[in-house]
Amino acid sequence: MGEVRDGEAVATATTSRPSRDRTSLPTSPLYSVLQIVIATLLGGPLCTAWLMAVNYRRLGAPRKANVALAIGVSSLIAWAASAMLGGALRFGIGAFVFLAALQAPISFQGNALRAHADRRGRRESTWYVVGLAGVLGLTTIVVETGLTLALAAR
Repeated sequence: MGEVRDGEAVATATTSRPSRDRTSLPTSPLYSVLQIVIATLLGGPLCTAWLMAVNYRRLGAPRKANVALAIGVSSLIAWAASAMLGGALRFGIGAFVFLAALQAPISFQGNALRAHADRRGRRESTWYVVGLAGVLGLTTIVVETGLTLALAAR
């Protein structure tokens, strides 16, 4: 906090510390919901988790960032494991993971991202989002194809 002395703003020390996981409005750029949805469409749920984790760290919520990454890796494992299942069940698991990844940024970061946009906060580069989505999407395809081929060889 600060106070004003002789027309100048003077910073004063505060004795209370904010929570390590308190969400605040950052001055650094964030990924928008639209950018995260584009990344999900191009690169899968791991992209969603990565970009949401970056946003959470910049919002001052490192624990939520770690949870987002853990959920992203778990969803990739679930998606890849569904390759062992046949037909409708495989499609159902894949669709559930994908739809959950599309909804996640809206449900969990929508308010903070709207507040950031209302303050005319900066947005991260969409080109980075497209590049990351391409790399992680290709990784997902390679992992799933490898699992499918390995299981087919049995």
